[in-house]
Amino acid sequence: GTALILAFDRRLLWALGAAAQVMIIYTYFNLADQRVPDYEFWGVLIRMLQVVLTALLVYLAAAPSKRSHEEPMLDG
Repeated sequence: GTALILAFDRRLLWALGAAAQVMIIYTYFNLADQRVPDYEFWGVLIRMLQVVLTALLVYLAAAPSKRSHEEPMLDG
């Protein structure tokens, strides 16, 4: 994870993380009819936490960058 953060823009990683969470949530509910029981308390609880995580990742990926405000501008 550290190597990825150093190698790539964090916004890209946050967007990819959000996309991965959406796929995991979708897969859990899509495959529910193949499990017994279909839904478990812990499984639904984890998915609710994943929704919060996904929202935070989307916010971080879409929020204005503070990096451009911290770097001094040089003329010429």
